[in-house]
Amino acid sequence: MDKKKKRILLAAVCLLVLSAVGFVSYRLGKGPEEKEKEDEGTGASFFSEDSAVLALSEGGARCDYSVTPAPYALTGLADRLIGEIEKEEGVFAAAFYMRREGSQVYYGMESLSGGVYGVGSGFLEAAGLTLAKGRGITEEDIASGARAAVVSDRAAARLFGSGEPLGQTLEIEGLLFQVVGVAGTGGAGEEAFVLVPESLWPELYQYEEPKAVTVWAEGGVREAAKRAERILNSMIPGEIAARYTVQGG
Repeated sequence: MDKKKKRILLAAVCLLVLSAVGFVSYRLGKGPEEKEKEDEGTGASFFSEDSAVLALSEGGARCDYSVTPAPYALTGLADRLIGEIEKEEGVFAAAFYMRREGSQVYYGMESLSGGVYGVGSGFLEAAGLTLAKGRGITEEDIASGARAAVVSDRAAARLFGSGEPLGQTLEIEGLLFQVVGVAGTGGAGEEAFVLVPESLWPELYQYEEPKAVTVWAEGGVREAAKRAERILNSMIPGEIAARYTVQGG
């Protein structure tokens, strides 16, 4: 091998080594901001201590209907029974919702990977959340299919910094949503989340999914949730193994 070829080969090897060292240094030297971006969506549940969540489970594991359609008997079950659950003694608020973890939400060049929730109008109260700014998802939003979004305070800080969130446009699964409110979590949990009208779920994620239920009851929330569990499960056919159980958000 002549000297010219040796120099070219040596230069190529040096470049490869420098690239590898640079990548490792980048990974090891990441600051808190970069680490936060990677860890978004993995924080603890934001649901209040006075709220309980009931979701479909089978064999001790929460059912995931994000890929495989659920049995028809489970779809819409929570919608039909939420009024009966609200009438239970000690229950101050109850609402159904759907959740998709790790959804990419974009605002211009900013993005976050967090939870997107398809919710009804009473979700904020039932989950023990406050409205820090603007408004929540309304019955009118749900009926009209309005592309309205409520972001958590953590999501607002990540996407908009110190800027005004209200009126801004988010992109979720290729659809554009206008921010109409900011939900205050009161420091509960670390999940950055976005709430949208539940009627838009089939448009976002292709098909309808069974809904989880959150129940807010001061004091005896566990007992109220167990009663809600019995109501929901009483309407599930025996041949379906999935059952509603009280669990984390």
